[in-house]
Amino acid sequence: MFGTAEVTKTQINTSVAPETKLNLVLKGVLAAGSTAMASAIIARGANGKEEIYGIDDKIPGGITLKEIHPEHIILERQGRFETLRMLISKGSD
Repeated sequence: MFGTAEVTKTQINTSVAPETKLNLVLKGVLAAGSTAMASAIIARGANGKEEIYGIDDKIPGGITLKEIHPEHIILERQGRFETLRMLISKGSD
């Protein structure tokens, strides 16, 4: 009746999150071993101001940064997950 209740975090499959249609550009990530130290550099549009965000930070427009991976991030918008990938520019050889 009394005591400590065990809280479990629901696992959500974000691996199938579709590409976002938002006007955001992922400029870079720091995918650290600890999620507390991971961060993402996100700009609004190709030439927009770059901002640094961490896990669970709020991005203007009702968006939350949920996961940071080496080449993409997972955003949550209106209860749905979306993927924002880093653009890989191909250098000239």
